[in-house]
Amino acid sequence: MIFSFHVASERELNFSLKNTDIFCFFSVKNNIFIPESDWSLAVSASLRMKKNILILESFTNEALAINDRQRIIGGTDFLWMAPHALSVFNKAVYENSGSYVHVKSCLLNPNYK
Repeated sequence: MIFSFHVASERELNFSLKNTDIFCFFSVKNNIFIPESDWSLAVSASLRMKKNILILESFTNEALAINDRQRIIGGTDFLWMAPHALSVFNKAVYENSGSYVHVKSCLLNPNYK
């Protein structure tokens, strides 16, 4: 499923990933709208349902090369998590008051567990 924190637009993602919910910080076509203030609740719910998560910060139509054996993978404009990242994700959200930028920074820090 594709979720967006903005209303739908004409841009469309032309890729999908198996067993992955995609969350976008931009508008896309055929999305399910979620208020941006609820981003962490929505991501946590998908992880609890055993879905991989891909959070896109900017529009792209290039599929990312994801090694789904890892727990968390991040880049300059994306964050990918496997379901077994749920406890670390929830801890990072709690410790960072739900700020996406700070949560992402914690999750990508190799010393954070």
